[in-house]
This record gives sequence, C-alpha cells and structure tokens, in this order.
Amino acid sequence: MRTIPSELVDEIIDRLASALLAGYPPAPWGLPHTDWIHTMGTLGFVCSEWYPRSRHHLFTAVQLRPGNIRSLFAIADRSNCDLLSFIQTLHLRFSTGASPPLLEESQLRRLGRSCRTLDAVWMWVGYSGTAWREIFRPYSFLESHAAILGSTAPLLSCLTVTFYDLPLPLSVVLKVASSLPALETLRLFGEELGLGDNPAISSFPRIRTFRSTILRSSLEGFFGALITLPRSPLLETISLEYMDGDLDSSIAKYFRRYGDAVQHLEVNDMSRLPSSGHGSSVTKLALQQTPNLLTLALKGDVTPLLDIMSAIASNKLTSIRVESTIYWSNQPPIPWSSIDALLSRERFTALRVFQVTALDNFEMSDLSTMDAAVDFTRLWEVRQAMPLAVARGILPAVEE
Repeated sequence: MRTIPSELVDEIIDRLASALLAGYPPAPWGLPHTDWIHTMGTLGFVCSEWYPRSRHHLFTAVQLRPGNIRSLFAIADRSNCDLLSFIQTLHLRFSTGASPPLLEESQLRRLGRSCRTLDAVWMWVGYSGTAWREIFRPYSFLESHAAILGSTAPLLSCLTVTFYDLPLPLSVVLKVASSLPALETLRLFGEELGLGDNPAISSFPRIRTFRSTILRSSLEGFFGALITLPRSPLLETISLEYMDGDLDSSIAKYFRRYGDAVQHLEVNDMSRLPSSGHGSSVTKLALQQTPNLLTLALKGDVTPLLDIMSAIASNKLTSIRVESTIYWSNQPPIPWSSIDALLSRERFTALRVFQVTALDNFEMSDLSTMDAAVDFTRLWEVRQAMPLAVARGILPAVEE
C-alpha cells in the first residue's frame, strides 16, 4: 500500500484545521470552538500518521484550571509525541477557592521547559465566593507563575490578565510584566487597578502594544510608573477604554513625551469626551502629539467627532473607523459636510478608509432582540453630503 508523504499529510491537516476553524465562532477568551476541538481530536484516530499533526493543532491553545491539570499531564505522559511542546497559548484560570490556586511549582517548571514555542499567556483571576481575606492570595501565584515562565519560556511575548470580579493591585501588574523579558504585548481586562505602594521598577519589558479596559483613574498609576522608568516602553499600539481627564494626568504626560512612537490608537469610550467649547480632552491632546499615527479607532458618542478629528496632527493616517454606541434612530445630527471638508485637507491625503457605524436594534422575535451595525458611510444621504470623500474612494463600497 502506497504511503502518503508526511509533508503532504501535514499540509492536508493544516488546511483542514484552518477551514474548520474559520467556520466556527470563537469560544470565550479566544479558545477554539468545542466542535472544532472534537473534530480535530477525531482526526488523530484515523491512523497513526495523522496523530502528531492533529495533536499539534489540538494543543496549540490549552486552558488550565485546578480541575484539569492532572488530566493534561496524564495525557501527555501516555502520548507517543511531545504534546506539551505544541502549546503556543496557555490560559491559566486561577481560583481563589483552590489550594494552590493553580499549578504547583514542579508542574509549572515542566510546562515552561516543554512549551518551547509558548508565546502567549492568558491569566484569569476570579472571585469564587471565598472569604475576603482570601481574595488577594492568588496574586502571589500570579507573580511566581510569571517569574518561572519568564525564565523558562524565552519566546513568551504576549500577556493578558483578566480580573473583572476584583481589583488587581498595580504592584502585581508591574512585577508580573517585569518578569517576562520578551514581553511585547500587555492586555489588562478588568475594571480597576488597586492602588497602593508600588515596587521600585528599574527596568521594564520593551512592550509595543498596550490594551486596557480598566478605569482611567486606575490607569494613572500605570502610566505614572512608565514615565518614571529610566527607559520607558515606546508603545506603538495603545487601546484604552477610558481616556478622559485633565491635561496634567500621567496619560497626557506619556503622550507628550513618547507620542512620536504611537502608530495605532483606539479610544473606546468617546461618550466621556467633552465636545467643542467644553474643555480640552486627553484624546485631543493624544492626537496632537502623535505625528506618526497610522490608524485611529473611536467608539462612543459621535457628537464631538468633528472636534476630535480636527486635532489630528498626523499626515500618515490611513484609516479612521468610528463606532457609535448610540442607536442610529437616536443619533444627534452629524456634520457630514464639515467632516468631508476636513478630510480634504492636505494632512489627510494618505487616508484610505473612513467609516462610521452605529448600533441598530431590531426585533428578531417576540422574545428577543439583537444588535446589528448600521454603516452611516454607506447611506445615500451621507454620501451625498460627502462628495469629496466619495470621489477619493475612502468610504466603504456600496453594493449595487
């Protein structure tokens, strides 16, 4: 019986995995859909030649929680291939009700040594009904896990920390990030950073991307720590949920000092920004201090849109995308003609995309409603008010 070359088998399984993955919506926290996991798991039992490559995809992203750690190591020990070496993304779900909250040191060191291609870690800390004096206990484990992974996984470049159920001390964020020398992307998904005595950090990874959903008041401490470093990270991508505040804030100071490095900016709560005549905003200052900005994404109330766009200093901007969180039927008038005139100025000659969308709400049945997007820049009346933008082809195409 003629055998298929292993390279061809790998190519077939790779393409099948990609095609199946595209057909399923992602599960929470970026993990593959359960149906995809089941299908890829079945492929490994077709024949022995299919087993390694199917497991390569199946174990690319692994979620660990106190209840399944022993199972992972048991499966790895029984396998005829090094399953742990396939892990590229590791999701660690800490529990305040478990002891230890997750991995023992020996298990963690084994993972670090085996996961030679590990490049992303997602740490999730949740409050599970334990006594309040127990809530902060997992934070020491965050620090110890990061320290071991930082010393054993040299390719680890992306860290995500999720902490919606309780405040995360800023000191822990600084220690954890400082433990990962190759870190390039830091994402903080939560509501609040706990303030207090912060450690003296003399060095910090040269992160290039920072994304956060935490409150601005909590971000003050983080950016305050960055600007006091001897060598502050030069962030190229910044995505913030809240960026309102005064011009003496730490965020404003960061943009004044290091705004030249920023190429991609996302502000996800425009509703908090003051409109023209109601004071200055950190967002406007940020746009004035980022001459190399390439892409801009705004989200919230579009009422101050023209005022905010007028502050843009970059002549390299290629994309402006705006998402209004107000239902389109309740939208205040938007000065499309004035925006069209603004976009015709010389500093916007590099612009290739300008798009403004809004939420819509429509009845799917008597029992449920569903949100969808209305693209203003595809509406006939808006395109009539923006003839210069239409002529340049920077508005989204309209299907005939």
